[in-house]
Amino acid sequence: MDTGMVTIDALRNAGQAIHEGLERRIRGGMQAPQALDEVYATLYAGRITEEGRLRFRELCARMARRIALDHADRAQPYAPWKATGEEVRAWLYWLEKQDYTGAHIMELCYFAGFGVKRAARAVGLDPPTILRVLRENKAHLSYTLPPPNVKPKAQRET
Repeated sequence: MDTGMVTIDALRNAGQAIHEGLERRIRGGMQAPQALDEVYATLYAGRITEEGRLRFRELCARMARRIALDHADRAQPYAPWKATGEEVRAWLYWLEKQDYTGAHIMELCYFAGFGVKRAARAVGLDPPTILRVLRENKAHLSYTLPPPNVKPKAQRET
C-alpha cells in the first residue's frame, strides 16, 4: 500500500547519494556551485526546474561547504579568500556559532553560488542587508586571520 509518504530510508538514501555525488565532484576539482548543479541534474533528470535547482542549492549549501573545506588544501590559500583552507574552515565554523544568519548568507553566496538578490529572497532580508553582512564578514575574516606568509611571533623568535 503506497501512501505517498517518504520513508526515513528513502531520505537517508537520497542524502547519501547527494553527499557522494558532491564529494566525488569537489574532490575532482569542481567548484561547489557547479557540483551542486551536476548532482541535481543527475538525481532529478527529467524533472528539472529552475526553482527546483535553486532550492536544491539552498538546501545543500552547508553540505557543499563542509565537503569543499574538508578537501581544500589546508596549507594553501582558499579562493576567494587569502587564507588557508584550514583557517577559512575554522572561521566559518566559528561564525556559524556566533551568527547563524551571517554564516548561512556566506554559504549561499560562496558555496551555493547565489547572487545577492537570490540570497536575500532565501533568507528573507533585503539586498542591501545581504551586501552589508557579506562585507562585514569578509572584513572580519581578513582582520582575524594572520596575513599570508607571516609566521606567528613565537615561531619568528626561535
